Amino acid sequence: MSQGTVAYQDEGQGPVLLFSHGIFVDSSLWDGLVERLVPAGFRCIRPQTPMGCHETPMNPDADLSPPGIADLLNDFIAALDLGPVTVVGSDSGGAVAQMLAAQHPDSVEALVLTNCDALEVYSPFPFTFLPIQAKMPGGIAPLGALMRIKPIRWATYRLLTVDPIPDRQLKAWLRPSAINPGIRRDMNRLLKGVKRTRPLKRRRRSGPSTSRF
Repeated sequence: MSQGTVAYQDEGQGPVLLFSHGIFVDSSLWDGLVERLVPAGFRCIRPQTPMGCHETPMNPDADLSPPGIADLLNDFIAALDLGPVTVVGSDSGGAVAQMLAAQHPDSVEALVLTNCDALEVYSPFPFTFLPIQAKMPGGIAPLGALMRIKPIRWATYRLLTVDPIPDRQLKAWLRPSAINPGIRRDMNRLLKGVKRTRPLKRRRRSGPSTSRF
C-alpha cells in the first residue's frame, strides 16, 4: 500500500471480521477471541496497524494521524478486496474504527466496539499526556525507557485489564519501539495527530449509506 507494509493474519472462512487494536499492543490481543470465532464460521483478519508494536516502519510520508490510520485500514480492505466488513475495535483502535466508519462508510458493514475511546473521551485519562509527550524533545523515547522497568510496565498495562497480562507478552509488545527508531518515529507521528475531538466527526460523507453502525 502507499503508506507502507502492513503485516496481517487471515484465519478462517465466512463473514469477514476485521480487528482494530489500540496503541502499544498488537493483533495478538485478539488470540483468544479468534480461537473461538474461527470454528464458529468467521473469517478473522487482524492487521498489525502502526500503533507502536508493528515490526516494519511505515513510509516517511505516510499520514499516521488517527484519521490517517483509518484511511490506511480502508486501503487495506480495498487491497484484499474484502468488500464491506464488520470492524471490531478496542481501546484507541475503537476510535480508529469509528473514524473508518465515518470516513469510509461503504467499507463498513457493521461496527462492534469493545471498551474503547469514544466521543469526547479521546484520548482518555490518564493517557492524555501522550500527545504532549510526543511533541517534546525525544518524543516517546523516555517513556520507552521507563517501560523497560518491569513494575512500571506491569502497573501501566494493569490499569487497562481485568486480568494481568504475562510479562513476556508485554515485553514482546514493547520490543519494536525499544529497538527500532523508525517505529518510535511512527508512534510520535500517530500521537501528534491525536486531537480531543469526537472520532465520528471527521469527514462524514453526505447522502444515504447502507452501512450499519
